[in-house]
Amino acid sequence: ITTTSASVGASSAVTVQLASTSDRATVLSSFVITLTVVQYTLLPKGKARPFLYVDNSTRTDPSKKEIIQTLIQTGQERLNSDLRVPQAWGAWYGYFYCSDGTPLVFNSENNTAFWCPSQKVWYTGEIYQKSWYTYRHNQLFASLQDLSIGYWLSGQEQMGRAAVTILLEYSVFYPAFPFRDIDENPSISGGRVLSQTLDESNAVAPSLAMAFDLVADLMTPAEHALVEFNLLRSMAATIKRNNAGMSNWQTWHNVAMATVGFAVNEPLLVDYSINGSSSGFLFQLKNALSDDGFWWENSLGYHYYTLRAMQWLLFVCSRSGLDLSLIKVPRSDGKGDKYIEMMYFSPLDIVEPLSNGWAFPSLNDDHSMDDKVVNVKDVYLYANWQWGPSGRTPSPHRQAYSWVLGMQGGSTSPQQQLMWGAPIVPGTFQPSSIDLSATGLTVFLSNLTSSLGSDYALIKHGPHGGWHGHYDKLELLFVHGGVSLLSDYGTVEYTEPLHYDYFKRTLSHNTIMVDALTQQEANGTTILFEDTLDKALVASTFSSDLIPGVYGERTIVLLPDFDGTGRSVMLDLLAGVDRNKSSSSKQHDYFSIYHSAGTFKIIDGPSLVPFSIPYTSVDPSWSFLKNASTGSVPAGAPLRYSWSSSSTIQKDYDDDNSNMASEVIGLEVVRDQVNGAASEIIVAMGPNQPATSYHPVIISKLSGGDNLFSNLLISPPLDPNTPVKFYSNLKNASAPSFYITLGDKVAEIDMIASSPSSSPLNITSAVVRFSTTSSSTIKSVYGYNVAFLSPFNGANSNQIGLASSSATRPITGQILAYTLDTSSSSCSLTFAVRGDAPAQVVCEFEVLQMQQNNAQQVVTTGHMDGVIIPKEDIQVTVTQTHPTLSIIRVYVPVHPSPSGTHTIDLHITPPPPSRDHHHDDGNRKKVVIVY
Repeated sequence: ITTTSASVGASSAVTVQLASTSDRATVLSSFVITLTVVQYTLLPKGKARPFLYVDNSTRTDPSKKEIIQTLIQTGQERLNSDLRVPQAWGAWYGYFYCSDGTPLVFNSENNTAFWCPSQKVWYTGEIYQKSWYTYRHNQLFASLQDLSIGYWLSGQEQMGRAAVTILLEYSVFYPAFPFRDIDENPSISGGRVLSQTLDESNAVAPSLAMAFDLVADLMTPAEHALVEFNLLRSMAATIKRNNAGMSNWQTWHNVAMATVGFAVNEPLLVDYSINGSSSGFLFQLKNALSDDGFWWENSLGYHYYTLRAMQWLLFVCSRSGLDLSLIKVPRSDGKGDKYIEMMYFSPLDIVEPLSNGWAFPSLNDDHSMDDKVVNVKDVYLYANWQWGPSGRTPSPHRQAYSWVLGMQGGSTSPQQQLMWGAPIVPGTFQPSSIDLSATGLTVFLSNLTSSLGSDYALIKHGPHGGWHGHYDKLELLFVHGGVSLLSDYGTVEYTEPLHYDYFKRTLSHNTIMVDALTQQEANGTTILFEDTLDKALVASTFSSDLIPGVYGERTIVLLPDFDGTGRSVMLDLLAGVDRNKSSSSKQHDYFSIYHSAGTFKIIDGPSLVPFSIPYTSVDPSWSFLKNASTGSVPAGAPLRYSWSSSSTIQKDYDDDNSNMASEVIGLEVVRDQVNGAASEIIVAMGPNQPATSYHPVIISKLSGGDNLFSNLLISPPLDPNTPVKFYSNLKNASAPSFYITLGDKVAEIDMIASSPSSSPLNITSAVVRFSTTSSSTIKSVYGYNVAFLSPFNGANSNQIGLASSSATRPITGQILAYTLDTSSSSCSLTFAVRGDAPAQVVCEFEVLQMQQNNAQQVVTTGHMDGVIIPKEDIQVTVTQTHPTLSIIRVYVPVHPSPSGTHTIDLHITPPPPSRDHHHDDGNRKKVVIVY
């Protein structure tokens, strides 16, 4: 449809001329034509083509001379290739796979038989042929982009004409094709030439729109109109039918519609892609970006897939004077703003230090295990162009982008270098421990620069992640010395049964199952996160219900370089908690799962016998385990096992892969030698990703009321003859303690649980003491939550069991403190009670000293009636008989209960050492009581 007038106004009479562009078209005898006339300023105002991705100044930039020659050569090579366009619909690319999940080989010259390298067989059939067309169309879209860029850079008209021909051929048949989705149904998710609106969006941005912009001067007005209306606008209309909301699909939809809008001067498309109330860029920034800066689907693969779309949108908008990089929206927690740059720097906070380079942990539907950071260099090339040292708006995070671009390996395309090739200044970046509460990832990093090897631990406990989420709350990942020891295997292609029935399910993860069932969608939070000192790192997390009525908890204490040889130790406490345990007649089975690689062996434990897994009818994931065996472990009996292999690892991590050493790596597991309940161990082989090989899976089962898995993880494994002592003291549920000995090295861990009546965990405070078996002197003490308050409401059932008569009083709060100056014979503790409203209370306090054998000795007590809040400088002096741990507990009766919020400050003299931690305020900690 072409207007006869040069301009159209709101009241203009419009005459249209109808013509058939193909003799295959059917012309109806009557028409009803509705015209919507919108007045707008053409975008971008006053700019000549090309402008979408490059302009005439780009090809004269002397710093891009080599890149330009490479791009011209690539265009010439495309010109000599087969450029015939098949008039055929392309089925979903996911069908073009072997039955083992590995891809078939695409050969543009053969669309009848397809080779599978892993199985060494040929595949034939209609579905493979149809999906071959998708690969062929995508190959032509890439050719179209290369030809148009080659023409624009060189002026060689032959390349430009070839690009125009491809555009015209697609324009002729695209509108005539019906909508078809991956199941060949006419749903809104289906495209016309490809099976998904997502795939057609990938074609538009950048290939089709870029080519249209670059070769526009070679087209006649009729050809220009044909491509604009039959292909670009028509494809944008197809895509707009499918509002995918928060999905990564919609991000690609937005950039496709915006790119077409700019290319054909249609501001309504640009506006919709940015301001669409339930789909646009601003909507997604507000609703799909977590407060931590992670894409809500919680997969690093999909995070960067989405980010690549968003940066195309940022780029094409910036080319027309619209800077989306400056837009900020409020965080959901009300603590400041979030903005698009967060998607660039936030993932770098959780990277794994593997021996062959920094990598991202596999989370949810990641298709590559431990994908390397260098594989997203293209993303950080753009970040450097936008926010780098010489970028458009330099950012405080610019060094992190330079750090990625300075890594060995990886690549960026010549086209990306042409558009985003800003100077790269060397930069440094040091990932560190972090707790990402909104995303639900707790990460510990330690000893990154040590010659003894690094440690990395991650607990996953956040939002599910929608369709791409996995049922794996409280999963634990662990890396030591550059080797992944507890791994997440991601997933395979979505057409494979393994995806839905195994990799998405709980059994394929290092976490807990209840009653042999896959978890339901769950969320969680961090109770305690302390990374203050390299000597010990403590995290405690819990989840919502894993199955109805049963939630989970996990606490880890990581002790890097435990024995001075680079060997690290991790206390791993995992529990399922029945909310209705006291009233329920249901007895649950709990399964703790570890996945690792290497050769498995039992060092001390039962003999294993072949085993037919009885749970395959309960959950389909069990059917994918093979070669299962089992053994029974009586209560209190030892269980010690390991995975190990000889490998070359990096003892001093840096980016040049230097200082490599060959030695035994792996992981050893020792269960609680005193309080270990009667259990069953199941050993099987589980699928790798892709599922062409297998790895050991170790499952421990507890039945009935026992629900705490208490394990010690050691890496690298000890010599089997090295004695290990590991036991717990769980008699006081509110203050569990653990004792660890490896050789002559000793660690004692004392914890405080905030709700001991419901769980053995829910840890809110921990203190770790180190010593040796040859000395009674405690050489070092490391404590966390120095001033810790646990508010309890109610009467005697909520007491903490103390050796003092004052324990009979109702307790509303307690403070845990510790002494560090082991050369001093006394320590002065001063606390103050403050409040926002005056009140009179009774205040009692008691100071205890914890001996090495975990015995408690009351050394000081105090009783003050009629304390008027606020009250300053309530002081007590602790006299030490030897270096020890001190605990001060403060009691305030429930009645009379002052209203409002009151705080207790604890001041320790001598102060703890400076720890440069965000929770510290000098040597004073503040805690809050809410009555």
